Amino acid sequence: DLQMFAAGTVVNSTVGYTNSDTGAVEAFAGRNDLSPQMKTYYDTELLENSRSEYYFAQFARKQGLPANRGRTIEWRKWNTLPNAKVLQEGVVPTGEKLGQTTITTGLTQLGMFVAITDILDLHAIDNVLLGATEELGASAGDTQDKLVRNTAMTGTSVLYCATTDENGNVTGYPEGRYEMEADNNKLTPAMVNRAVTILKKQKAPMIDGKYVALIHPSVAEDLRESKGWIEAHKYASPEEIYNGEIGELHGVRFIETNNAKVDVGGNLHSGGASLSVSGYSATDSSTTATYGEPSQYKVTVSETLSAEDAAALVGRMVHVMDGSDFTCTLEIVGADTKNVWLSSAPPAALANGDKLFPGEGGNPSNGNQAAVYSTLFLGKDAYGMIDPAGGSLEMIVKDKKQIGGPLEQYSTAGYKFEHGSVVLYQERMLRVESCSSYSMMDEAN
Repeated sequence: DLQMFAAGTVVNSTVGYTNSDTGAVEAFAGRNDLSPQMKTYYDTELLENSRSEYYFAQFARKQGLPANRGRTIEWRKWNTLPNAKVLQEGVVPTGEKLGQTTITTGLTQLGMFVAITDILDLHAIDNVLLGATEELGASAGDTQDKLVRNTAMTGTSVLYCATTDENGNVTGYPEGRYEMEADNNKLTPAMVNRAVTILKKQKAPMIDGKYVALIHPSVAEDLRESKGWIEAHKYASPEEIYNGEIGELHGVRFIETNNAKVDVGGNLHSGGASLSVSGYSATDSSTTATYGEPSQYKVTVSETLSAEDAAALVGRMVHVMDGSDFTCTLEIVGADTKNVWLSSAPPAALANGDKLFPGEGGNPSNGNQAAVYSTLFLGKDAYGMIDPAGGSLEMIVKDKKQIGGPLEQYSTAGYKFEHGSVVLYQERMLRVESCSSYSMMDEAN
């Protein structure tokens, strides 16, 4: 009897939406979507917000990738010709071989999205989709920029900033990060001058008549006080200001960005930064590590490591400390829950109470590891990347009618892109590593 008052159940069928009582068929309706004008608007917002985050990416040599051309990016560069030879009268010289070097790299696809409920979209005071688009754009730009930065950090040319005494006099040059200390080994005008000299000797071409350096704010502070520093807005001749440009020194235009690499070294295990030595053997070659390949240099630690901690240690560098005195930096080649195996022997046999600290940062004097900053000095076309403006970065918005489920409860907004970047000329860039006044405060990025 109750069914007499029912309007019938809607049944999805091959011909449309069929009423189970009357048999009436409603044709499939086209799904609503954002209008083309709105889609273009949000696309533009995403791209503009992403480009505002480009610091490293703005100096990459861009390479477009047409559709249906595979997923390998290729750059080509001409091989350098030798100097001319003395000609012999009437004799035709031997021609030189002209060649190219091809550098290729594959693409990686990345992306993310946010979901917005219908309730939030209906009742929020601000435009939620616009806000999401702005944040997505910033995320896309920051992600792309750090990917390019990470590629640039594989450069093989490095300069460590000098150690100075209390009067600022140079007392030596570090051989590695482990000799660098907080509030010392700073980037000074003299080190900038040395970096420029190295690039010139390597015949690195300039970018519009100047070299460029990407610098962390904690390091930039040390240079801003220097004699000879020129603020960007005080340039004598009008120039196009790069994104993040703050000034010039010794013919180098400085770009300030929080994305400039900072290395400190993460914890060695989930319980803390360091590992305490309880025993050492230099002849334990018969033991098999659970993770990695064991060496004969086995260090037994006081802590009990989880399987995840032990596996993550393999390949890590560690500072070996005798009390508060640094002894060396070595690689962990194997680990289990109670032991780690080192790549080679420390200068002196380890004893109970010695410590292992993360080896990615500066000298861990008194158990505190100093942050080390990488300032990247660049010549023209030092590295390359796929051009995100060529269609790589895509804004994707799905209306609740498209993706919100049976009750149309949410919509989504997101982006995706394919990335490929590679070092093109090692000799056209130089990584200058330093500490700063903030080395005991800043975290790795």
